[in-house]
Amino acid sequence: MDRSNSLIKNLVHNTKLDEVKKSDLLHTISSKNKKAREIEFDDYIFLSPLEIDLLFPKEEKPQENEKAKSLQLRTCASLDNHFNKVLFDLEKTRGTTLVEEETAKSIDVRIRLANPKLSSLTNNIYSAYELKLFNKIEAKVPFYFDTFHECEKEYYENYERNKGINKSMFFLNAPKIFKEFKKIEENYEVLLEKHNVRVLDSLAQCIFQKEKKEED
Repeated sequence: MDRSNSLIKNLVHNTKLDEVKKSDLLHTISSKNKKAREIEFDDYIFLSPLEIDLLFPKEEKPQENEKAKSLQLRTCASLDNHFNKVLFDLEKTRGTTLVEEETAKSIDVRIRLANPKLSSLTNNIYSAYELKLFNKIEAKVPFYFDTFHECEKEYYENYERNKGINKSMFFLNAPKIFKEFKKIEENYEVLLEKHNVRVLDSLAQCIFQKEKKEED
């Protein structure tokens, strides 16, 4: 217990986030013995993967560690916290069906593709809040929607050619997974409306920048 407290103190000292706030958060989660699903989105924003290892040691609580890291990863998905919250809520309530697990894996892959800097081991000590401060989160929401649609289009265009040879779990369950992707888009729009943010307002700047880059 003393060793864990020492590690937490050292970790807090080396981050850019307010030390008192970070320490209080870690103490609250630990003292209340919260499970991974019981920690809220607004708290995960301030947790790093390394701190999750301290709260849920992989050797002692492998399932809690895995779930907590999946939830934390979604806080790093994009620059838009509305979108990140949709992915977070989907993961938080996810069951263990094959379709749900394959959808989660697909989202994990897309988050890392969209934010290649997340793969650096040196970034394990930073939370989503700090990664944004250091400009290590680059992905914008349209990237995800574009890749979802491209994946779906490619699946149906090549279905006849692949149906006899592609035995991957994703291919076999693709139509159901695409429905889950569609729910993500719908839930995102609902969340924006709830916060009085129009979808076009939220995405316009991202799309403008993308088009400008293509023109250049």
